[in-house]
Amino acid sequence: MSQTPGIHDRFFKSRFSQIENMEGLLRGFLPETLSTSIDYETLEYLDTEKIGLSYEKSHLDLVLSACFAGSKVQIYLLFEHKSTHDPTIFLQLLRYMVALWHMDQENDRKPTVVLPFVVYHGSTRWHYPERFQEFCSVPDFMKPYALDFSPLVLDAGRISDEEIQKRAGHLGTAATLIAIKHIFDKTYQEYTIALEPMGADLDVRTFESVLEYFLIYRGIEDPDLARIIGEALNRREDMPNVIEKWMEAGREEGLKEGIQKSIEKFLLKTRLTPAEIASTLDVDLSWVLEIEKNLEKPSEDSAR
Repeated sequence: MSQTPGIHDRFFKSRFSQIENMEGLLRGFLPETLSTSIDYETLEYLDTEKIGLSYEKSHLDLVLSACFAGSKVQIYLLFEHKSTHDPTIFLQLLRYMVALWHMDQENDRKPTVVLPFVVYHGSTRWHYPERFQEFCSVPDFMKPYALDFSPLVLDAGRISDEEIQKRAGHLGTAATLIAIKHIFDKTYQEYTIALEPMGADLDVRTFESVLEYFLIYRGIEDPDLARIIGEALNRREDMPNVIEKWMEAGREEGLKEGIQKSIEKFLLKTRLTPAEIASTLDVDLSWVLEIEKNLEKPSEDSAR
């Protein structure tokens, strides 16, 4: 499998940064009382870099603003894909909510309601408590006074493909959710079978995206196998363009791997700060900090 950092995040963000796909997600997978109260004409993305937590991200974040029954609401969408759950996820949600309220304060606005929404596609069932107070194990006598919130959670692995298509009501949304749901399947045939019912009807951009995601994640380097998958999805005519883009993406990932090794060497063998390394190599500081954090983690052998 691909060891490419952020491959799931980049796919998810590329797909759900398209407003029509996001609208399908919200219409189909929010509780009906919420999904029917949104004025979808008011949906707009906020710049997460301005919110102030980009330096410590361990998840992908998308933030939107919309009017719900006339009231402005911010939707904080967190994408979680780890096979083992991250125990800090409630704190991640809370930090981001506070950051959004801090932005309101700086702009002389009353705090805007924030709707935390987690989309999960890990290989195991989502098993966290529903409420923050349950996560913190708040005693009953303190519950009226302690902070509490309940994030909405979409566990894609627990919904059938047929139900996803029905609820999404949009092929781009359905294909994206089904693609992330089946990315961990054992064989390419399973992934292909999952997408085959909608394969011929997908727009070219969506088809190329879901296929490239699979090819890169699985590290498939055989163009003939890529063609077989494309033909099984009834998209033979689109395969030359997909293969060309996929091979170019592979070359770019190879370049990224080389840059990552350079960052690791700088961190281990120089006294440059992460900011200085980012400036020297012309890369995002958040990436350097993520690599530094991983280098500081003790190995399994040393932990024993």
